[in-house]
Amino acid sequence: MKHKKLVFVIIFCIFILFAIYLVTKKPYYHFHPTGNSPHISATTTLDPLPTSVKTNDEQISTSIPPSKDIKIQKWSPIRDTKISESEFIEDLDSDILANVAKELQSLTTEITKKQDENPEYVLRGEWVNFSHSKQYLSVLDLGIKAVKPLYYILYKSNEAGLYEYLISSAINDITRLTNSISNQNKIGIVDYYSLSNGNEELWSDSNEFRALYNQSIKQNITNFNKILDGIDSEDYKMIQIESMGIFAIPLLLNELDSPKKRISEDSIYEGIKYIMKTYTEEDEPEDMESWISENESDYKDLLTILS
Repeated sequence: MKHKKLVFVIIFCIFILFAIYLVTKKPYYHFHPTGNSPHISATTTLDPLPTSVKTNDEQISTSIPPSKDIKIQKWSPIRDTKISESEFIEDLDSDILANVAKELQSLTTEITKKQDENPEYVLRGEWVNFSHSKQYLSVLDLGIKAVKPLYYILYKSNEAGLYEYLISSAINDITRLTNSISNQNKIGIVDYYSLSNGNEELWSDSNEFRALYNQSIKQNITNFNKILDGIDSEDYKMIQIESMGIFAIPLLLNELDSPKKRISEDSIYEGIKYIMKTYTEEDEPEDMESWISENESDYKDLLTILS
């Protein structure tokens, strides 16, 4: 009798344990991905994602959205490069901006101190030796990268004093603006006296310089497109374009990207090399593709102006 009771108790316990196992066992599903499901192989077996696991109470989805038409910007000749101030400062190099400001403020202080100590310093014209100072030369050594920060200082300044004059002079020395205007005047592309308002000098203060710079940029763009759309030979077209100096480089680089170039690729490359040799202190590029990759952005910044 005792033996039968023991067997019954054991069977009963086994039944209870089996029931507990069935109740507590996690269900497993054969998971088939849908449009709203993580992209997993259809043959994978896994625990379903608990409904409580969400991101910000939003349904998790890694489905691929329907393809949309990608709008590709068509190439066009540069016609106008006037932009807003917010656009202008998007890629403005703040380190170079701070550097050129510091150097030319230091030079301004130095010249002003010499003038206060000796009024004859200015009367004898000794102050113009600033172009040989270490501060000024350090700004010029930055080359084309310094032009945009210098231009921005002029734009933001409400003054037209010595500091602004030094900035204008640095931009002019880096870009050779007045040289390019003189060269264009010689072959009849621009009217020197029209740009200088009839004066012998093209500019005498920073306000006049920035106005000249802006006007020259606009005129270069207009003349570049007019020349390329004209009937002159390609050789003569390049002579006219090269007279614009470094301001022609960003225009030539843009033309290089054109699906229907108005001048040959060889002429563009040779034109850039000639301008670099004639108007800058830089060595003539040997590997044009590498040079363009490294410098294109800085040269195109030459054409961005603020009114």
